[in-house]
Amino acid sequence: MKKRIKINYEKIKPKINKEKVKEKAKEIKSKAIDVKDKAKDTLKINKTSKTCWIFLFSILIIVFLLSFIFFGLLFAIGFSLIYIILALLTLVLDNNEERSVKRKIVKFILTIGLVGCIIAAMAFIVFFIFIAVTAPKFDVDKLKRGETTLIYDKDDNLIATLGTEKREKISYEEIPEVLVDAIIATEDSRFFQHNGFDAPRFLKASVGQALRRGDAGGGSTLTMQVAKNNFTSVNASGIKGIIRKFTDIYLSIFKIEKSFTKEEIIEFYVNAPYLGANSYGVEQASKTYFNKHASELNLAEASLIAGLFQAPGAYDPYIDIEAAAERRSTVLSLMVKHGYITKEEKETAESISIESLLKNTTYVTTNKYQGYLDQVVKEVVDKTGYDPYMVPMKIYTNMDTGKQEAIEKVFTGETFAWANDTIQGGSVAIESATGKIVAIGAGRNRSGERTFSYATDISRQVGSTAKPLFDYAPGIEFNNWSTGKIFNDVPWSYSGSSSKIVNYDGAYRGIMTMRYALADSRNVPAVQAFQQVEKSKIIDFVTTLGIKPELCESGYTYNTVSKKCVSDTSNKTMAATLHEAHSLGAFNGASPLQMAGAYAAFSNGGSYHEPYAVRKIEIRETEEVTEYQSEKVKAMSDATAYMITDILKEVARTIGANGTTSDQVAAKTGTTNYDSETRQTYGYPSSAAPDGWIVGFTPNMVVAIWTGYTENIPGVYITQSNMVNQRNGLFRACASAAFNSTGAAFTKPSSVVAVTLERGTELLASDSTPANLRVTELFKRGTEPKETSKSYVSLPNVTGLSVTYKDGKSKISWNSVNEPSDSTTAGLGKFGYRVYLNGTELGFTTNNYYNYVTTSPYGEYTVKTSYSDSYNKISGGVSYTLQSKIDFNFNIYTSEELAIGDTYQSEINSITVTEDGIDVTSFAAISEEITDLSTNSIVSSIDTSYANNYSIKYTATYKGETKEFTKSLIVK
Repeated sequence: MKKRIKINYEKIKPKINKEKVKEKAKEIKSKAIDVKDKAKDTLKINKTSKTCWIFLFSILIIVFLLSFIFFGLLFAIGFSLIYIILALLTLVLDNNEERSVKRKIVKFILTIGLVGCIIAAMAFIVFFIFIAVTAPKFDVDKLKRGETTLIYDKDDNLIATLGTEKREKISYEEIPEVLVDAIIATEDSRFFQHNGFDAPRFLKASVGQALRRGDAGGGSTLTMQVAKNNFTSVNASGIKGIIRKFTDIYLSIFKIEKSFTKEEIIEFYVNAPYLGANSYGVEQASKTYFNKHASELNLAEASLIAGLFQAPGAYDPYIDIEAAAERRSTVLSLMVKHGYITKEEKETAESISIESLLKNTTYVTTNKYQGYLDQVVKEVVDKTGYDPYMVPMKIYTNMDTGKQEAIEKVFTGETFAWANDTIQGGSVAIESATGKIVAIGAGRNRSGERTFSYATDISRQVGSTAKPLFDYAPGIEFNNWSTGKIFNDVPWSYSGSSSKIVNYDGAYRGIMTMRYALADSRNVPAVQAFQQVEKSKIIDFVTTLGIKPELCESGYTYNTVSKKCVSDTSNKTMAATLHEAHSLGAFNGASPLQMAGAYAAFSNGGSYHEPYAVRKIEIRETEEVTEYQSEKVKAMSDATAYMITDILKEVARTIGANGTTSDQVAAKTGTTNYDSETRQTYGYPSSAAPDGWIVGFTPNMVVAIWTGYTENIPGVYITQSNMVNQRNGLFRACASAAFNSTGAAFTKPSSVVAVTLERGTELLASDSTPANLRVTELFKRGTEPKETSKSYVSLPNVTGLSVTYKDGKSKISWNSVNEPSDSTTAGLGKFGYRVYLNGTELGFTTNNYYNYVTTSPYGEYTVKTSYSDSYNKISGGVSYTLQSKIDFNFNIYTSEELAIGDTYQSEINSITVTEDGIDVTSFAAISEEITDLSTNSIVSSIDTSYANNYSIKYTATYKGETKEFTKSLIVK
């Protein structure tokens, strides 16, 4: 039996600390609260993550759809994968140790990337909405071209129509496969694969343009080109260009590609454009160039046509056959690259000369004003971005029909005899106060539309017509020169060169004024003038006048804002330079249009107006009207303009320009020379001249002409003298056609003053300056000289001058004059007197008398105080006139009576003449004249057989003196 043990619980019961228990309970409670809060936070995070991922997934869908629509499936998948990877990496990082520095940095970068993608996507959406809202109305009729463009002259008379009536449209089935292949290979190799936008090509072109690669291209598909040509603008740049490009993308994808098949889009593409030689669309171009339908084109022909789409004016085989051949080779190479033809087929096509393919040697212009119309089209494209041949418009021009027709007659040879059949020419007439182009002579023997213009497209060295622009006007404007500015025409060189500058006559003429140097077109003073003016000021001066000099080295382009040369391939810059040959017009040159615009500033008081032909344009579809006028830019002071003009009036006189109008005319001429290498290559003599220029102007009009040769042909040239005759005659013909004739004269502004100088100095003439050494020159008011020349000292005149003549000797005497004390007279010889008779010097003497032996003593004697060895210091002189004492003695009664039958006895021998008491009758001329008063007629004798009345006149002349005596005779 077990023994029961009794336990004392009180003894073994642990002792409990109540305070500790309370603290422990509080701790447990606090932890419970923390767990609860963490549970709440976890629940909140889960809810936020769910919302965030729904948002991110929505953005992913939008990115995919937009990428797919605009860039295609490949780009959509790529962009979406990048987006997903960024999001997943962010999620993975969330599960890593939160306090890791590396994790925070990577997470920050990924978050920024993800946010950037979201922002970019949202921005693209906003931009897309903007493009869709602002895009022009998609009007299918625009692609079908119904209306034409109407062009009006300055009086709103219709002068031409342009547009679709000249096109011959063909369907896709009529386009040969070889032409489609050539166009696709050249313009849009993935045309049949994309949805109107070729993303890889577009991005490649964008990168190339950013890197300033010249061959980057524009990245436009055929569909985008159709959109650009018909709905947007062909000429937008900068931000407008970017908006236009994306508008083209929008219209291509959502409008054109949705509304038409690929084949229809190609139809629009090939039927619309101008393709050179007055041809619109491939069908007419095929007939013009090859005299066949487009459906009959072979590879050699199709590749030439395809090459014209990029630049029809540049690759027109009638204009530049070499450029056309080079462009055709490019097209054939692209066809090989894209697998349309083999290399052998390319070589075969290239072996066929373009000359052998062309069936017509010329093509005919459809409008007699075509030269002017071509300039109008250029301006319209530049101003609006639309081609008036494709977009119907009403265009109002500044053309003066009468002047234009008169200019046309000059270039057809109707009113001007050209030097030969090969020499070319161009002419422009503008209104100087506004810049309005009133007439254009685009050249000789021109055919077709949009062909090369010798009035607006050439860039030829301008010869001496550069001198007012680069040399003398800047000197007046910035250095305050007068027309009497002194230059020294002596052997001279460009800075840093030992080669001597040669004048046109091969001579050097020493000291001369600016007036003489410019009027006679001396080269040395022109270079000296250029060297004396700050080059940056000359650059500003000529560029403000629309002239584009050579300012940068190859690979650099002049920036008109920064006025520096900027690299074509980088952001590197360098200072603009102006080589000294500009002073003589030896630079890349200008056109008659540019020269007319520049010289207009001389005519109108110093303001430049960019020449323009178009004054108003109305888009026929929208009835939107825009008016245009040339902005007035102050290019020089009215003083500079007038002073140059005043000099050039003398040039106009020498070339016969004054006979073209009753208005005052000023002008400047210029010619150029061939370099020695060209002369040697083509066998030209040193006198051959490639260019002849004249720019002339009245107070209201400017006419600029160029004539010469645009290509060098062995044995074909014109000499300098013949060129002078050619250019002068051409100018007179064009000036007669274009100048007004209202008697207008150039008005001297108040800013100009005329000052009398002593010739050969820039000092005021003194009272003693001889008349033949006093010249009047023009100064800007406030810059006229203050100092008077001391070259001619005012010497005192003699007094008491008298002259007697006796025994064949004239004795001249006067009172002596004391020699003045003047240090400037040293070395001038003895002080004395110069004696003159009728302006001819008899001699010099230190006495107060002079004896002169002569038989002709009568006339004006003058004595001037002077020095024996110099004529520079001389008095004005005192004069005495010695007159002869000639007596005419008429020993005749004043009346006489005779009876009928008496004999009349002449009394002519009763007349005597004496000189100083000496009988000189035998040296005198004595005559008798009888007048019958009954008939009032002169008779030879007196008839006494009947009663009558007579009058008898006796005349005696000796040494220029004449006396008459009249008597009456009556027969009773």
